[in-house]
Amino acid sequence: MDCYLKALELTPDDTLLLFKIASQYDKFLQDKPMAIKYYQSFMQTRPEDKSSHPTINDAHGLKVSYYDIAQRRIKELKEEIFMQGKNHKNN
Repeated sequence: MDCYLKALELTPDDTLLLFKIASQYDKFLQDKPMAIKYYQSFMQTRPEDKSSHPTINDAHGLKVSYYDIAQRRIKELKEEIFMQGKNHKNN
């Protein structure tokens, strides 16, 4: 993670690094609040015109924008945090 953060410090215009940092917090470090923070930071760098968003092929070979992935993950992570809070209250 330190390497990604240092890279962002050295190349702040590489906004895709924000997405990569968010993904690291999300998938590997399991730090939902930090993942949300970086996904949101990434989304704030993207213009309204979705045609200019970078894309990636999903598991089915369909093109999906990083913006859409970030948006979906924020929603899912917030739901997971909410459900975890409810589960802790019920125990």
